[in-house]
Amino acid sequence: MQPLQALAAALAVYGVLATLLAADRNIRNRRAAAVGHLALAVLLFVAAALLWPVGRAVATYELAHRGQPVADLYFEQLEPAHFRVTLTRLPTGRMQVFNVKGAAWRLDARTLTWRGWALDLGADPRYQLDRLTGLATTGETATDSQSLATYELGDRRGIEFWQRARSSEQWRRIVEARQVYGANVPMIDGARFVVTFDDLALRTRPANAKAIAAGSAGQ
Repeated sequence: MQPLQALAAALAVYGVLATLLAADRNIRNRRAAAVGHLALAVLLFVAAALLWPVGRAVATYELAHRGQPVADLYFEQLEPAHFRVTLTRLPTGRMQVFNVKGAAWRLDARTLTWRGWALDLGADPRYQLDRLTGLATTGETATDSQSLATYELGDRRGIEFWQRARSSEQWRRIVEARQVYGANVPMIDGARFVVTFDDLALRTRPANAKAIAAGSAGQ
């Protein structure tokens, strides 16, 4: 269970205890104490209700450890400038297959970096793969204006929370939501690449002889 979800569950349990205490005080004709415990129970339940969906959204993000592999991509050419791309998410092993047109590809991600009390509590940076883009041209100068197709990879709950964190002043105080762009890498038949997460950046390296021979690893 994600830490925020665990906290929400704990608050709900304390809310139940506070409700039971309120009932006990009411039976004992201690009205003021009963009202106080009932008010506390309401506050605990409200806090739990607010934290639980946030915890579910954050749970769609993976922990970001420096140098960890986050994706493996294998390319099979179907026709000129048209490739079948098998993307394997690491470390889960979940596979997705896309038909991508173009000469190059790029993998992007969303990140969450905690601040303030959340950082003090030991919250770790997290990432979520965002999109796979096929580009018309190769090279570092290729931009989204040259994209031929974009495939969404993120979980909707995580995307909504990321957008809220970027737009809300309250959330910006405890979390920085960033967009991280990978390198623009040529698509090559039979090539395999591994994308790693390093210092809040995505880095691409060749993972087989064809990718190495092409000399197309991202920096």
